[in-house]
Amino acid sequence: MCRLHVTPYIHAFCSHVHQFQKFHGDINLFNLQGLGKLNDQTTIQYFKASNKREKTIEQLIQRRLRIDDFLYSI
Repeated sequence: MCRLHVTPYIHAFCSHVHQFQKFHGDINLFNLQGLGKLNDQTTIQYFKASNKREKTIEQLIQRRLRIDDFLYSI
């Protein structure tokens, strides 16, 4: 694999997984499943929206912040 295509996550997982396991005990803490699910939900919300604007990234971030504020404002 070309060094340009190796992300820091791949490097850490391949080269330092034994250190993480020794220090934390469980390497499952480092999976990206939650981030993937958040990406899926955000994509679905965007395509369901009827008011798509030119500033797509800004619209997605503002919507995510509103949802998080509602869910975690307790």
